[in-house]
Amino acid sequence: MVSIRSLTAVSLASFLFWPLAVLAVTSSTVVDNFAALKAKSIALQDPAQNVNLINAYLFIAGLGPIPSLISQYKEFIVLTDGLNAAYLGSPPFTSSDATAATIPSAFRAFIVEHSILLNILIGNAGVVNPVPGVGVLPPLNTAMGTVLSAGRTALETYTARIVALTDATADFQIQESWTGINTTYNVAYDFYRNSIVTDVLG
Repeated sequence: MVSIRSLTAVSLASFLFWPLAVLAVTSSTVVDNFAALKAKSIALQDPAQNVNLINAYLFIAGLGPIPSLISQYKEFIVLTDGLNAAYLGSPPFTSSDATAATIPSAFRAFIVEHSILLNILIGNAGVVNPVPGVGVLPPLNTAMGTVLSAGRTALETYTARIVALTDATADFQIQESWTGINTTYNVAYDFYRNSIVTDVLG
């Protein structure tokens, strides 16, 4: 597993060779983007909660809440990857930037909602996996495993981008929040990971 700190080092190294025309990201933009990611996480909770023993079968036909859940999760990943690209190479915020001091709390608020989403998915895995022909169905487990893996990777990179922008105090708080959500992602992996999904998640 690549650490947040090593990813930050890569980000800073990339900055040395980044075009001078790159526009600096403002701290208020970062806070606003956390709000957008939080909203996406909340929106995903509804289709996640609607997965049950009956409609899980509908996934086989491309129906029910699971296809919508996966589609919306992919939108979350696209948004996060877009922010990763936008933040790359932006210089750190100054110590006098008052808004920058609110970044850890904005990040934490997003992480709380995303953790709720992941815990719903963990609970649903317990509902779906005992179903004959569904819990071990390659398309379902592979689809869920893939989005969870991609989501975790995108969020890990995004956290590294934020750490590169903030001071040491904020870094500690941000990485503390990341450690929590990373643990929850790993639990979610374990629930959706089986012999069929192992090659996807490693």
